[in-house]
Amino acid sequence: MEHFCPTCNQPLPAAPGKRRCTGPCGLVKPLEAFYRLAHGKHGRRSRCKECMSVDATARRQAKPARKRVKAPSAASQVTDAQIAGFIASGQLAPATGRLCAYCKAPAASYHKLRIKPTLQLAPVCAVCAVKIANGVRINPYVNPEDL
Repeated sequence: MEHFCPTCNQPLPAAPGKRRCTGPCGLVKPLEAFYRLAHGKHGRRSRCKECMSVDATARRQAKPARKRVKAPSAASQVTDAQIAGFIASGQLAPATGRLCAYCKAPAASYHKLRIKPTLQLAPVCAVCAVKIANGVRINPYVNPEDL
């Protein structure tokens, strides 16, 4: 039961061991219904756990989750141009005439294995290129006869 001041009609402070929630519910609750806050009044937050949960849920629903996309580095952009230049000048055979280094399917493009100290490339098919772009670690194909 709420108590109001007879002169100003404002709600009176809560009894000891209780606190009024400043959130949407506005109820007087025991201190255990509030999260701890070392520097707060009574050592607790001003909103109860239920109101904080409702606010957090509303914020999560209002803002959709974004997937972080890593921007290509300057070094990888330079090597893409270098690869095209090597193919155009005839120093490197087009990837379409080779087999994928991972699954031995016909290759579609080159994958950069290493940029420094020297540029190392591996021909990859479209399926393996998508796996690599999505961060899936795949091992290069090993011929059983070579073992």
